[in-house]
Amino acid sequence: MKKLILAAAVSVASTGVSAADVEWNFGFGSSNVPIEEMVFQYNSQSMVTDSDGDGVISVGDSIVSHGGWGPNGFDSLAGSPLNGQGYDSIAQNIVGSFNPNIPFPANYNTDYSFTFYFNDLMGEWDGNDFRYSSGTINFGVYDQNLNTFSDLFAINIADGGNLNGSGQAAQIFLGEIDENSLQNGADTGFTLTENGKTQTLSDWLAGDLRVLFESNQTVEGAIEPGRPAFGSEIVFGAPGDSTIIAANHTGRFSLNVPEPSTIAVLGLSLVGFAAAGRKRKA
Repeated sequence: MKKLILAAAVSVASTGVSAADVEWNFGFGSSNVPIEEMVFQYNSQSMVTDSDGDGVISVGDSIVSHGGWGPNGFDSLAGSPLNGQGYDSIAQNIVGSFNPNIPFPANYNTDYSFTFYFNDLMGEWDGNDFRYSSGTINFGVYDQNLNTFSDLFAINIADGGNLNGSGQAAQIFLGEIDENSLQNGADTGFTLTENGKTQTLSDWLAGDLRVLFESNQTVEGAIEPGRPAFGSEIVFGAPGDSTIIAANHTGRFSLNVPEPSTIAVLGLSLVGFAAAGRKRKA
C-alpha cells in the first residue's frame, strides 16, 4: 500500500502543481532571491543486460545507471573502462544556473556548488526507452576549495524515463525527498515557499507532508565516439551479454509540496482500484 500511495504522490508532480520557491542559507553561502528550478548537467554510464538472452535490445532487458559527481557517481560502475577519465568531475556534473536566470549568489561556483550522484537507478527497456522504477539520487554541496562533497538530502525515485512521449532524448524523473536523509544543515538551510506559506525543509516534511521532486532532462549524446548513448543503439556481443552505454545530459529540477488532501484523494482512489481488482480476481 505504501508504494501505491507514493505513486499517487509523485504523480501530482506532473499534473500542473507549481514549483515551490526555494532559498538556502548555509555557512558556505546563501541565495539572493528565491528560485523555482535548478539547472544542471551531468554524465552517466549504465550497464545494460540482455536479460532474455535474445541477443538484441528488447522489452524487459535491464539497466542500472551510475552518474554525477565523484567515485560514488559516474565512477562507481565497477570495471568500466570509462572510470578515471574525468567524466565524474565537478565541471561536468553540476547545478550550473537557476530559473529564473538570476545572477549567481555570492560565492556560488567559486567557493561552493550544488551537485549530485547516483549509482542504483534501475529499470527496464519498455520497447521505446528505458523506464526506471527505483533508485536514489543523493543531492549535496561541493566545496570548491577543499574538493569535498557533503550530502544534503536523498531523493527516492519512483518513476523515470520517456514519460511525456516526445522521444528518447526527453526524460522525466519523479520522486520525493527522504525525510530521514536530511543532513549537514539541510533541514533548516533550505526554505521552501508553496502557496504563500514559507517553511524550512524539515518543517515541510513533518507529519504526512511530502516534498516531491521532478526533473526534466535531455540526453545530449554519447560522451565518447563509438559508445552508444541510447538503448536503441545497443548491439550485444552475444545473447545474454551486458554492455555499457554512456551519455551527457542537461536539464532542470524543481520541488513542490502538494496539499495533503490531494495525495489523500489519489491514495484512496488507488486503494479502491486495488480493492476492485482483488474482488474481480476472487
